[in-house]
Amino acid sequence: MTDIDDCRSWLQEVWPDSSLALAVRHASSGLAEQVDAICSGAEYSDKQVRRAALSVVRYLLRLTGRQMPFGLFAGIAPAGIGIRTSMRCGSEHQAHIRPDAQWLGDVVGQLERDPDLLDRLDVVFTNLAAQRGDDLDLPHGTTRILIRRTQPVQAVQDLCQSPVPFVALINRLRERFAGVSESKIRDLMADLVMQGFLITSLRAPMTISDPLGHVIREALKAEPNPSSAASTTVSSLQVIAAEIARHNCADTGGGTKATIRSELGVRMHRLSRAGRTPLAADLRLDCDVQIPEHVAVEMSHAATALIRLTRQPTGSVVWRDYYTAFCDRYGINALVPLIDVVNPETGLGLPATYPGSTATANSSGPSERDERLLALAWGAMADGCREIVLNDQVIQSLAVGDPSVERRIPPHVELAAQIRAKSVDALDRGDYTLLVHPGRSAGTFTSRLAYLAPEADLRDAYRGVPTSVDGALPVQLSCPPIFAHAENISRVPAYLPHVLSLGEHRPVDGGVIPLSDLAVTATRDNLYLISISQRRVVEPQTFHALAIEKQSPPLARLLAHLSHGLGASWHRFDWGPAAQQLPYLPRVRYRRAILSPATWRLTLDDFASSNDEVTWLEDWRQRWGCPATVELQDADRSLPLTLTEPAHVAIVRHLLRKDGFVVLTETAEAGDLGWIARHPHDIAVPLKTTRPASAPPTAANGGIITKRDHGQLAMSADARWLYLKLHSHPEQLTQLIAAELPCLLDAVGQPEYWFARYRSPRETDHLRLRLRVQSPEHSAKLLVKSSAWADHLRAQGKIGRLVIDTYYPEHGRYGRGDAMHAAEAVFVTDSCLVATQLRHLPTALIDPSALTALNMLGTLSGFFGDLAAACSWLTNNRPPIDAVAGRSHTATVVALAWNGLPHSIPGWNGQLTAAWDRRAAALATYRHHLPGEARLNDVLESLLHMHHNRAIGIDREGEAVCRRLARQAAVTWKAQKTGAAR
Repeated sequence: MTDIDDCRSWLQEVWPDSSLALAVRHASSGLAEQVDAICSGAEYSDKQVRRAALSVVRYLLRLTGRQMPFGLFAGIAPAGIGIRTSMRCGSEHQAHIRPDAQWLGDVVGQLERDPDLLDRLDVVFTNLAAQRGDDLDLPHGTTRILIRRTQPVQAVQDLCQSPVPFVALINRLRERFAGVSESKIRDLMADLVMQGFLITSLRAPMTISDPLGHVIREALKAEPNPSSAASTTVSSLQVIAAEIARHNCADTGGGTKATIRSELGVRMHRLSRAGRTPLAADLRLDCDVQIPEHVAVEMSHAATALIRLTRQPTGSVVWRDYYTAFCDRYGINALVPLIDVVNPETGLGLPATYPGSTATANSSGPSERDERLLALAWGAMADGCREIVLNDQVIQSLAVGDPSVERRIPPHVELAAQIRAKSVDALDRGDYTLLVHPGRSAGTFTSRLAYLAPEADLRDAYRGVPTSVDGALPVQLSCPPIFAHAENISRVPAYLPHVLSLGEHRPVDGGVIPLSDLAVTATRDNLYLISISQRRVVEPQTFHALAIEKQSPPLARLLAHLSHGLGASWHRFDWGPAAQQLPYLPRVRYRRAILSPATWRLTLDDFASSNDEVTWLEDWRQRWGCPATVELQDADRSLPLTLTEPAHVAIVRHLLRKDGFVVLTETAEAGDLGWIARHPHDIAVPLKTTRPASAPPTAANGGIITKRDHGQLAMSADARWLYLKLHSHPEQLTQLIAAELPCLLDAVGQPEYWFARYRSPRETDHLRLRLRVQSPEHSAKLLVKSSAWADHLRAQGKIGRLVIDTYYPEHGRYGRGDAMHAAEAVFVTDSCLVATQLRHLPTALIDPSALTALNMLGTLSGFFGDLAAACSWLTNNRPPIDAVAGRSHTATVVALAWNGLPHSIPGWNGQLTAAWDRRAAALATYRHHLPGEARLNDVLESLLHMHHNRAIGIDREGEAVCRRLARQAAVTWKAQKTGAAR
């Protein structure tokens, strides 16, 4: 590919090949025209000829080696599962065409610019537009459009929450703004349509499989003026639709189809030149394939292995941070309207890495799992082995997280596998391997093209997708991508009766879930999307292969990920960040499944360091053991290369100079695909979990709605508490509580107070202190004295800074109104008791864990009214995580509980007794005020957790030890009482 004459000669040799030329003409008509001209002797620069030749080489490699469907290069056929393998592959492949989404979008834009037609259309205001102060913000491609939310714009938004005739909207605006001319109103409306704030009825929802037919029907319904340009365009679209239907007829021959495509391309270009090509195509292959059942079983084993090997068993760092921020802001079990949560001014905004998010993304570095994997890789290299073979024991050793904690896994996925077997017989007897590729969910690989293979009957599989939560409502997420051309791969039928529609013009019916009906809630370990009206968990489903992270609006991305953001991540095998720059990684296999092929990373430095441009690649291959036949991995595309072919080497050299590196993977050897006549392929299978769905969260059954105005601003008229944060080292916080806090309380008149220790990814360790206030004036006085006290502490080096913040009562966790006030009284009395214990009961008298366990018994006794009920609750409710408690501590807690709380505790005095009794009284009052639907177990778990927080600090394992001590004391106390009663 360096000699231009050779490039011209090669193009003249391969271009007459009808299959290649036809496929390229469809995929890139501009390239095809250029190659036609080059082959005819037209003058082009050397650079243009070389670039055209390289492009044709790539297309040729796709034609001969691509397995994933792509235009006329690769297609689909149904595959069955049976007892034995069968395979038939003919030559009567059927191409199906449709308008390219970018081309059709441009034509629709032309129609919308016709004032006469626009008057006759219905419009709706997009629900993707969000209020940002005085502006409206709408995602637009990779950027945003901001417009002022003036009174007329606000009126349009209010009037167009559901479809409204355009002309009727104008008339209503004229009535509301009598002093504004009709022309100005029309100009405003037309601008809102062009910018995407108003969506016309010509724009087909993403669940409409025939968007061209939709445009024609809606335009004809509007009855455009026969003499208008819009009428002419609609007539042309009718002709185009008829020709597409004729092309897609099963009786139309291949030659006729090619002619129709060529003529349609010319006709469609008269209407618009948008897009690379006016037509998109899918290919139904003349093939029938059946694989043996044991292959499907192996695929399910491979899927299980991938989920066990994930680097993120509890979700990504981004979603864990977002969960923490949500709990910090709203607490658990609160229902918060989705629109309020994602508002960046008054809520949390979007998670880190999302467009427009101000949150910082925390990186996750190499883990022990990654280090063990690299050790296995180095061991394989030392042994001269090109493969790491995993078994269940090795996978268990590599698994991240607590093995005793059950992971949340996706309820359904897809897995594609290239089957490598030398013959049908070999496949039937189990002599094969699989190269697997995970798909996000059911439908990722199969849904868009399922219409070409109705006999596969996959629609029922999509309609019956399981949910993670028992009784959850699966809803189909339908939203246009941010790039129009991506509609070609993301437009799928409506498989589910309920749809969550974003940025679409869709008639309002009972199956559409409005954004205003959605809320977010958090439990102790997860986030959920809830229908407010139904009090039911909602789980959005996506049945397409669109890269949601890159090609969906931010809100659609959040909705697609929220339900599973804290579950085990399902993705390709991941070596970890430490391996990304390594020049070679061996194959990883589990049973018959290749989870990760052998991989080589070739860099520009490897190229530059060679003294011989001819032999440099061969030298590099010899050094790293790279075979001549490989797959080039370029983003989400792959190309089969033979590294001894100069044209293929030219592709490698080009990408090295463009990107600085290339990634190559091993590929099937010559005979590996013998069972399927050496055709590159993937077999895609939907899979669902065998694990039962989890119970729905408490908030789904009558939770509390937390609005945007939730929270008490410091020194506001309705503020009941002044909220201070004292940042310091966690080891210093106990000293602040026991020794320094009394000085402040003496200075400000001994108001009620309560505290908690805290840290998060966004904040360093600090003591959160709330002081009871009576009025804004009282708040101001407390603030002045608190600041002086904090300044004194800072001068002594005991704190770093003081923050005054907004107090957000945790209504979802503790209740609202009287219940919340009663809960705050519990916080006050528990804080007072802890502070008193820290001053009067040094660790020399009683171990802090033992004391905390006894306080847990005391908390439950106060709540239930007696120790027997407390012991019953502890006996029947195991702690969230298990732990091992020391025998001596266990014996101490058991003995003290048996001898009578709290007076049996060493060093106990009257001041402590008074504080203990006040807490018991507050707990009894709180229980009286709890609403009937309250989940007592959740409330009690929170009370016990927060007592440990106040007494000892943030220590998950230490808290589990205290819970175990308390439970063992309860079990022993009950047993002894039962024995004494006999």
